[in-house]
Amino acid sequence: MALGVFNVSHTKTGRYSKGEILFRDYRVHEYIDEGGYGSVYVVKNKTGRFKALKVLHRDVRLVEKEMRGINDIINIQSVRLVYTDDYGTNEYGETCILSEYIKENIGSLLQKKGKLNQDLACHYFMEILEGLRILEQYGIIHRDIKPENLFILDRIIKIGDFSLARVTSGKSLGTRGVGTMAYMAPEAFEDEYTQSVDRWAAAVVLFQMLTNTMPFAGKTDPAVMNAIINKAPDIRAVPQRFHGFFERCLKKDPARRHENIDAMMTDFRMVLKGDFSVSMPMDKPVPVLKGPLYTLRSEPLTVSQENFKTIFGLDSGQRPLEYITNDYQDTADGTLTDHATGLMWQQGSSSKDINYQAANDYIRELNRKGLAGFSDWRLPTIPELMSLIEPKKKNGDLYIDPLFDKEQWWCWSSDVRSGGGAWNVYFSLGIVYWNYPEGDLCVRAVRQRQ
Repeated sequence: MALGVFNVSHTKTGRYSKGEILFRDYRVHEYIDEGGYGSVYVVKNKTGRFKALKVLHRDVRLVEKEMRGINDIINIQSVRLVYTDDYGTNEYGETCILSEYIKENIGSLLQKKGKLNQDLACHYFMEILEGLRILEQYGIIHRDIKPENLFILDRIIKIGDFSLARVTSGKSLGTRGVGTMAYMAPEAFEDEYTQSVDRWAAAVVLFQMLTNTMPFAGKTDPAVMNAIINKAPDIRAVPQRFHGFFERCLKKDPARRHENIDAMMTDFRMVLKGDFSVSMPMDKPVPVLKGPLYTLRSEPLTVSQENFKTIFGLDSGQRPLEYITNDYQDTADGTLTDHATGLMWQQGSSSKDINYQAANDYIRELNRKGLAGFSDWRLPTIPELMSLIEPKKKNGDLYIDPLFDKEQWWCWSSDVRSGGGAWNVYFSLGIVYWNYPEGDLCVRAVRQRQ
């Protein structure tokens, strides 16, 4: 059972009763389910915070395997991964792992809806790849990418359940037959394999989201394994635009697939833009295609005070968990283009601090005048504004590149706070916070380059 999920089964009862203290000061709230490594509960402490708690089986080998995976990822701070709060032994001598809990995963969503619409499936797929990119950077193979381990927090997908995760240092892993059969790559049945197995599994999840079917079918695990190793995927149910992409992702030989997550993401973006030929499988190396390195959310969200650090990817000090490497070009027309994100920014901003209503009026007036010849300027989202934050002061007392006007210490975003107000970035501190609508902040407009 995947740690982090909140998918309560009312037909089962755990070993412990509701209200019983199970770990630290956390009491049982609900029993979720039991898996190969242990039982999972929803627990809460005296402050009312809900968490997921996995209570491991009393098997030394299983405990060692589970804790090896947890220790491999526990110090990686990323909004793309389900985080582990604590672990240790409870008063019953059981090893426990306390984790973030999330109400829904892709598996439970597919059970309710069947196949997803293309836009949502494609968005979730790119979110999955963003998470795998973090794991690749740390040389980690998850080994069990599947819908039940992909958790949905608003529009963010967080990868969870690291029971089988292992550090590889870029080398093949000397194990085989590990994972969930339907999502395993052919090389997973061999003695050595790499992070290619996670990329394969992600493609299978995309296939499932688009069709509510699997590319390799069978009534038994041996039949599914035979199809994965020996048969071509049945892609007839997938929309034509994705055929070439799946043909490449599901090649038996991992050397004929994408060499890394970045190549996979670049390829998929081209498919979404309508270039169907780029994903056709090739025997020769595929050239790296030019395009933005980072895809940032552009649609506004309503975000609560409780979840804003998780949603926006912030540490305890409200600073970004991850900083990006910008590639600015000064176009000498009052704008800057960041080729790393594909965004065009207003170099300065409003000439004075204005309230939130005036900020939206300012954008409308900017479009009426056509700054730099464009009329599709808008308020940026928090992820877009965060892409401008520098880890150290670079522009006087501001955490922003000196190419930007240094008068704008704080800027409104299009993301609003569920309790009222709007989220903003304070470049004077390099943090994200919120302000009331009647507060006075600056506006720095943005648009997406075509």
